[in-house]
Amino acid sequence: MPHINLVFPFVPVSEFPNCVVRLKTALSEFPAFVLSLDDVSFFPQKRNKTATYHLQPSITSNIDSLFAVVSSALGTKNTKKFHAHMTLGQCEMSEIQTVLTETQAWLGDGFDCVIDHVSLISRDPNNRTDLFRVVDVVKLGGTN
Repeated sequence: MPHINLVFPFVPVSEFPNCVVRLKTALSEFPAFVLSLDDVSFFPQKRNKTATYHLQPSITSNIDSLFAVVSSALGTKNTKKFHAHMTLGQCEMSEIQTVLTETQAWLGDGFDCVIDHVSLISRDPNNRTDLFRVVDVVKLGGTN
């Protein structure tokens, strides 16, 4: 399931009902927006032996604002700077430049995503191959 994490570390599923109440209040007047995923980048992993590559927006003001509202509503303490991205996969670090070049060519000018809700998603913590499932959805203000 393609997604951008707004909260990390993750909130336990048992806290989702409380999170939904808080988010509905906090996001009731936050407008929907268009996010352009138009760039490709990566994070080094495992002592720089592998890389996780992803799509990211070059203009981040709206998603950064959404992140700030969600973080405030949930009282989450983020130890790292928020970096909006949508993970595509992993590769060996020695292959990353080729992967980035090929992925950017595939992406072209990028594509637009309408951000009109926040989904609370979960997967079995004991099964890393399990797919995420949507547990609940909170719509942004002004959307039906």
